Amino acid sequence: MKKHEIRKTLLGILFVTIGGVLSLVHAVPFNGCPDFMDITASYVECYSGMTDHPFDSLGLSPNRHHLNEEQGYDPRTGDKLKLIPDGEEKSIRLGNNQIGGESEAIVYHYIVDPDNSLLCVNFAVVMEDPGHEFAFQPRFVIRVTDKNGKLVNDCSVYDVTAAAGLEGFQDFSYSEGGEYHVVRWRDWSKIGLDLTPFIGQEVQVQFITYDCFLFGHYGYAYFTASCAPNKLSLDVCEGASYSLAAPEGFPSYRWDNGDTSRISTRTYQGGEANIFCEITSATGCQFIQSAYVSDAYSPEETDILDTICQGESYHRHNFNLPPQMSVGTFGFN
Repeated sequence: MKKHEIRKTLLGILFVTIGGVLSLVHAVPFNGCPDFMDITASYVECYSGMTDHPFDSLGLSPNRHHLNEEQGYDPRTGDKLKLIPDGEEKSIRLGNNQIGGESEAIVYHYIVDPDNSLLCVNFAVVMEDPGHEFAFQPRFVIRVTDKNGKLVNDCSVYDVTAAAGLEGFQDFSYSEGGEYHVVRWRDWSKIGLDLTPFIGQEVQVQFITYDCFLFGHYGYAYFTASCAPNKLSLDVCEGASYSLAAPEGFPSYRWDNGDTSRISTRTYQGGEANIFCEITSATGCQFIQSAYVSDAYSPEETDILDTICQGESYHRHNFNLPPQMSVGTFGFN
């Protein structure tokens, strides 16, 4: 077996018991996109336990489920990892730098919103590397399941342990209390998961951290999460030229015309077109966003009916109008 195949097998065994425990607890699912930073909400379950049973005790433990509201740097990364990623105001730290075979989990229950069916997770990981076999190392797991604990698809799990040479990880070593520590840490990285097939259904988003299974080394993680529309956005539209934008922060993009940047600029050729962009997450999994482009009017028409929001300019159909301050229906020549 290859290493990644072994990991998947171990993960399947590990969560047989955990899935059963989760099904016994019934949080109130949030209808729509939840606030992932509110870990006291009724749709959130916080758990503490040991590495062989992360879901042993239900309830928030402040030192193990922590909300960061002030920017700073993690000293166990050589003060290189920001506690809160750029563009965010808060983050959650799950776990801590204490040892003893501890494990923590946070589970969010919500009903997928049709207008915001893309789940975006931003995470960072700090783990000691004692050099044990894979199954005994500190680790961090993200899982997205249905309400019964079943994974929603093959890319809905991220499972990583501390180890040398992992892509995307950095090394830092330090001495403390007469002991030498080797840390593997990963800077803020994004995962996107398309939950469109689950619109109107309950899903669970689970974050789980594990110390070393032999009780002598720690592992913890930081994360933020949000929902977004699963469609490309219009970035610029001027004359026959327009640009579509995919969400920021992902490792790679591949458009249907071969573009590999986040923004793809096109020339409108008439008629209609379906445009696609394949986006790769930090875990190596892909999801696809799309857009439909067509004429908003017929060339024979002399009247164009469109909406201009107050305070916005208008650059369509050969019009270049400054910001509009008056409210009403007007003609422009």
